[in-house]
Amino acid sequence: MSNKRRGDCSISSNRKQKTLKSSGKTDTDLQTVRVVRKRRKCPSNDPFEEEFGSFSDSGQDDWSELSKKVVSNLSQTVVWLASSNEGKVRSACTGMIVANNLGGTTILTSGSLVRSLDDKNRIDPYLRITVHLPNKQETWAVLKTYLSQYNVALVYIGHVPGIRAEACLGSHLQSEYCDKVVAVGRCIKSGKLLAAAGTVTHETSGDHGELMISTCKITASGIGGPLIDIYGNFVGMNQYADEKNQFLPRSKIHECLGLLWDIIERANGNPVESKIQMQKSLTRIRRGVEGSSSRKGRSKSQKPSKSSKHESKGYIEYVLSDGDIKKLPHFRPLSAEDEFTTYLIANLNSRGYPLPITVEGGMRLVNSFEDKFDGDILSKLTKRVAFNASQSVVSLASFHGETRYFACTGFLIGSHKSTARVLTSASLVRDANMIVHDLKIEVCLPDNQHKEGTLECYCLQYNIALVSIKDFRCSRTVKVSYPVQVKPRMKVLAMGRVFQTGKLMGTGGIVTRTKSNLDCKDLMISTCKTTKAGIGGPLLDFDGNFVGMNFYDTEETPFLPGNMVLKLLRHFDGKRTEDGDDVQSPNPNRWPVPEPRWRYPSAVSRVYYPCRRKQ
Repeated sequence: MSNKRRGDCSISSNRKQKTLKSSGKTDTDLQTVRVVRKRRKCPSNDPFEEEFGSFSDSGQDDWSELSKKVVSNLSQTVVWLASSNEGKVRSACTGMIVANNLGGTTILTSGSLVRSLDDKNRIDPYLRITVHLPNKQETWAVLKTYLSQYNVALVYIGHVPGIRAEACLGSHLQSEYCDKVVAVGRCIKSGKLLAAAGTVTHETSGDHGELMISTCKITASGIGGPLIDIYGNFVGMNQYADEKNQFLPRSKIHECLGLLWDIIERANGNPVESKIQMQKSLTRIRRGVEGSSSRKGRSKSQKPSKSSKHESKGYIEYVLSDGDIKKLPHFRPLSAEDEFTTYLIANLNSRGYPLPITVEGGMRLVNSFEDKFDGDILSKLTKRVAFNASQSVVSLASFHGETRYFACTGFLIGSHKSTARVLTSASLVRDANMIVHDLKIEVCLPDNQHKEGTLECYCLQYNIALVSIKDFRCSRTVKVSYPVQVKPRMKVLAMGRVFQTGKLMGTGGIVTRTKSNLDCKDLMISTCKTTKAGIGGPLLDFDGNFVGMNFYDTEETPFLPGNMVLKLLRHFDGKRTEDGDDVQSPNPNRWPVPEPRWRYPSAVSRVYYPCRRKQ
């Protein structure tokens, strides 16, 4: 028995059958008639209030093949938006939450929301944008990005407690042609989800063929809403046309999100910057994965459902430039007006860190020398290996006067009389292809004592250095004279120590066949997840044998194999001078290290995509 609502203009089932028989139409055409009738349910003079398809709680055909998990995710990520001028609604459409964190929420929607009526390539800067959230809250928004070529916009709102979901934009899915798809929107009058089922055709549309066509029948209220397959995978964003439902495919959506990131100040109506300027303000800073793709935690009897096809989400992060951060509506510059801020500035200056340009909840310093290793496994080591590492791994820092220049890890390799030797990275005293000779070196020993170190030898080509410590004898050393042979897939342990706290860190991984992104061709790669603090630290096997010296890269952990380290040490021992000796080629390799910077939640957006579970 159908659930008819007020204003339903549908005809009886018998009359439909007679009409089809007389016209020679099939049962498939009956479904099309049903969809067309649904579009006329709520006649309205306002095209933005016209419904389509069926409501999510109706249980009708449009929703029948979607799992509860998919519907639940849609209910939390699909919103409707309206733009107005002087209290009069100019446009309304659907949108998707694509990024959400403490700094705010970013919504992907149609550019029709803000496009000028006179020129489709320009926006109307005087519009007020409001967002109606799934929890029935209403808030105003700021336009973040507009791309006229694809009629796409990103709008930003402040953090709203309770909004946790983010739409998953599946960039890895290869086919744009799906047997069944569902166009989703949100009803402006009731706030309920609307859906219309159909298929994707092979037709294209748009000035440059950038749009595709689906048979889903939607109205203007569905513009900007997601088009998904029956498993909940993102297919595209609905654009709508009177005769055909056009949509922008996910490949173009990813292109849009990767091209632009611009903040529009509605107050003074600044024009949209050129594409080149906007590309400069957007930087991809990170890839990552949220969730787990392992099968741990699921019993053998449990089988994954269709809706749980993806157990984890990958993401790409984009960050605004400092200049664009200052355009954010909540921007508040750092000011030394109170005791805490004065202390913060002095503390950051002494450690050689940049000052933040604003104060914002959730902000944090990244690429610092205090970042911990991912997955510390010290507790899983044997007592012998753990003790030897704790007594042989040290941390070092170099200083310009009272300001720290660099910090890293090192390891004791021996002592003679009352002088100990530490092997570490030349980044401790390096500036590009030169050594900074007026630096003071300080060594944090295993017992947290601090001793002055002296640079003895260095090699810019392989970025290693030898530092001596007077009046100290080491009880344990890393046996660099007997390095183990490095083999692919062998299990290894990367060690490090934080200079500021003296904390010892260790994380495991395996050696891969991957080549390093750094210049040095002798480097090898391990999957150990280290940080800048681990630069210069030892790479060991799980018996404590020396494998190599670790360096750092954002996407990998390169290391110099032990046999090369031993070769350089022997060269040092045969050619050491009082002021330090450099063993290098005329054009040494580059060893870039990422600079510390501040991360502001409102300036970062994540574009999510599902990660397929490994079978």
